[in-house]
Amino acid sequence: MSEGEQNADASGRRLETLFFGVNFTLATMLFITSVIAIVVADNPYSMIGGLLLVLPVLGYAIAEWIRWYRQVSSLDRPMG
Repeated sequence: MSEGEQNADASGRRLETLFFGVNFTLATMLFITSVIAIVVADNPYSMIGGLLLVLPVLGYAIAEWIRWYRQVSSLDRPMG
C-alpha cells in the first residue's frame, strides 16, 4: 500500500469517526430526553412521545456504534 493510499484511509477513518461522534451524541441525547419524558410524566403526551421514541433511538445508536466499530461499509447508505 502506498503512502497516498494510507493517508486517504486515515483521513476517511477520521471523517467516519467525526460522523459517528455527531450521530451517536445526538442519538444519546434523544434517548436521555425520552427517558426523562417517561420518568417525569409531566404531560401524558410527552410520556407517550418518549415511549414511542425510546426504542428506535436506542436501536439507531447501537447500529451506529456497530457500524463504526466493525467498519461495516454496507450500512453506510441505509443509515444515512
